[in-house]
Amino acid sequence: MQYKYFFGILFSIIFAFTPISKAFSQSTYVIHFGGSQGFTYLPNLLNIYVGDTIKWTGDFSTYPMQSTAVPTGALNFGPINSGDTFKYIVKVAGEYAYQNNKYASIGMKGNFTAAIHHYGLTNEGREFYLGMIYPSFNTLVAPVPVFRDFNIYAFLSTYYDNIVYLSFFDGSGLETKPLRYEINRGSSIKLPLNKELMQIDTSFDGGAYKACHIKSIKPLTVYYLSSGACSVESYLALPILGLGKNYVAASYNDNPGNGALYGSGPG
Repeated sequence: MQYKYFFGILFSIIFAFTPISKAFSQSTYVIHFGGSQGFTYLPNLLNIYVGDTIKWTGDFSTYPMQSTAVPTGALNFGPINSGDTFKYIVKVAGEYAYQNNKYASIGMKGNFTAAIHHYGLTNEGREFYLGMIYPSFNTLVAPVPVFRDFNIYAFLSTYYDNIVYLSFFDGSGLETKPLRYEINRGSSIKLPLNKELMQIDTSFDGGAYKACHIKSIKPLTVYYLSSGACSVESYLALPILGLGKNYVAASYNDNPGNGALYGSGPG
């Protein structure tokens, strides 16, 4: 039985419905402004969860701050024009925006997006690795002409105005320059994947960097799908926070009659 190492997330129905009993901890995020930071908030973009706290630190008498947009049901904050610390506990999921009115035109504004914790594994996230599933029939019967007609895609859906970066890896593990895509809120796009950079050489057991790496500014859902000869392979990807990055897969092409096994790899 041969095992192939690759960085990837392969959807498993067993994992998808496995509950997580551990309670989620709440985090505090600190945003600095003014002083050495100048006319900006650092960081000025955050992705957080409901229940987390945002803490701004700076001179509010010099740089007053107020919210400019909050989700329905959330409390507005500001104008805050005194003191050097302000805390805001996020209680509603959605997108928030704030600014210093005087210097907003030169960049003194920020945003954060709050999501709801899922008690279990969620398929929504901001970073994914995809591995290609290539049918053994295509390899054994007519590898060259069939491979030309076989294509793979990532199908991305998001509730937010989003920016997505898609990249691959060369033979030494160096990541290629990411391709940038924009997705409007409430919509989906289908992106073609590079099958040459994702197909694993099944003739040996060595490690291989054969994944597609997807990162986004805001949460999204990722599906893998294929078209062409024997194109029945598809799966719902899980974000790396759900299942990690390192996996071992036993290919059915190398394990005839015994199916495929999935398990956590070294590291």
